[in-house]
Amino acid sequence: MWVEKYRPASLAKLVGNEEARIGFLKWLRSWKPGGKAALLVGPPGIGKTATVHAAANELSYDVIELNASDARTKEKLQNALGPSIGNQALSGKPMILLDEVDGIFGRNDYGGMEFVMELMENTSVPLVMTANAQDSPKIGKIAYKAEVFRFQRLPPRLVELYLRSIIEKEHVKLDDESLQSIVLRSRGDVRSAVNDLQAAAFGLLEFEVEVPERDRMATINQAFQQLFDATNHVEALLALDSAPVDPKEKVRLVFASLVSSSLDIETRAEALEALSRADEIVGRIRRTQEWRQLRYLNTILAIGLFNAIQGKRLQFNADPVPWETKLRLWNEAKYFAQLGRTLGAILSISRKQFAEAYLPYFALILAKTEGGEKMLGRMGIDESTIKVIAKEGKKLLEALR
Repeated sequence: MWVEKYRPASLAKLVGNEEARIGFLKWLRSWKPGGKAALLVGPPGIGKTATVHAAANELSYDVIELNASDARTKEKLQNALGPSIGNQALSGKPMILLDEVDGIFGRNDYGGMEFVMELMENTSVPLVMTANAQDSPKIGKIAYKAEVFRFQRLPPRLVELYLRSIIEKEHVKLDDESLQSIVLRSRGDVRSAVNDLQAAAFGLLEFEVEVPERDRMATINQAFQQLFDATNHVEALLALDSAPVDPKEKVRLVFASLVSSSLDIETRAEALEALSRADEIVGRIRRTQEWRQLRYLNTILAIGLFNAIQGKRLQFNADPVPWETKLRLWNEAKYFAQLGRTLGAILSISRKQFAEAYLPYFALILAKTEGGEKMLGRMGIDESTIKVIAKEGKKLLEALR
């Protein structure tokens, strides 16, 4: 595989993320027992692991590598890294690399997190970790105690230069349009770009024409409407498979269509329950980085939605706020603003805080309490605003019955 054949043996041969690479080399060169661990964070395929191996090669370290996704429990981690922990004598000059450390978290985490934290405190050799997730709270705990080096996706220009160097070495003929297509679809992932380049060289890669945004949105609209209009499970699954959006966006678009629909409450609740199961899968994938679970997402979502809404009309809508609600907000916003200013000042809170936390309860109390309207009048609230708030309170009462 070209991705292995052209794996850089030195930091100088890596492309992009110069500041992070130089910083990591300085950290490793000056590391002493008791020093901080290193955490390399960034999207996959941009050179984090390659940086570790290249720096280790330059400074004559022997890398003891373990993919944390494959050893999530404390016992497995201890068995794999036992000889490297503590002050035990080791031949050579060892360094521990826990690749994809964010993969140990989730429901399958049986002491893995605690072990990693202990290892950071007690190891007598350099400890390096890589992670894809940058916003995980548990990664945040590790980052707090580690020296963090952040890696970014490579710009298209650097990806193209790197691919052209491989093309020249392999004597491959590839037109500029195809090369640009590989660069664009890689989205800064060098490993993915090199794999696509090798596939293209052997005629195994089909190039796709870039879809304009307008046509893309039309395709999204069509795919989701076909999903909602499906007459059987297979049609529903095929429609969802054809939607050109990522898993998180699929969940959002289905949610927006459901909450803005005119479906009866029972049907909507059943459909939202099916959507919640799909959302759990998306969340689990984001936590554990087990992307193989994506194969189940479309099936669970398509079957669940079809069972819930079959035979009932559901219109695709990317905006979760119904038009009727927008119209009311447009017409009545000035009244809510006045109430928020007046009562917010009395309660020593902002107008926004009043609208978000107090307004619904205030409207309910007003609707259920005699003399509430007179009380507002004495506070300086005009009659038109009082009528709007009282009307909202009555709507809330009807919805709760």
